[in-house]
Amino acid sequence: MFSRYTNHIYDQSHPSISSRHWNRSLYIGGTREYTRLEEAMTLNSTEALKSASWGRFQIMGFNYRASGFSNVEEFVRTMFSSERKQLDAFVNFVKHKGLEKHLLTLNWAAFAKGYNGSKYAENQYDIKLQKAFEKYDKK
Repeated sequence: MFSRYTNHIYDQSHPSISSRHWNRSLYIGGTREYTRLEEAMTLNSTEALKSASWGRFQIMGFNYRASGFSNVEEFVRTMFSSERKQLDAFVNFVKHKGLEKHLLTLNWAAFAKGYNGSKYAENQYDIKLQKAFEKYDKK
């Protein structure tokens, strides 16, 4: 995402953080991703923040408006403030994208596609949602 948002200008000079195509091998995971984020922020802070996912619900920074914020910096600050504010951002995002109908009808595939993108099935997000629902459903 950083590559896309910076018009690929760092692909050659910083290939570990800016790649024209998504490459799983570049993802190092967990808190170590902050190192990559910090490097990207030295090049373009706003676009770096848009390119990362934030909070318990892993909302991508470029979705800050859909989550109810006027800019990505405000969105990121709020993600650090409380889990309640993260939940509020998630609810805003779900409503903005029209995904609540899929939750109400338990259409996990449609929700996962809208929330995680067209490749949701590769990570079985729909199946994971269904299993979590079944585990916690108190009919």
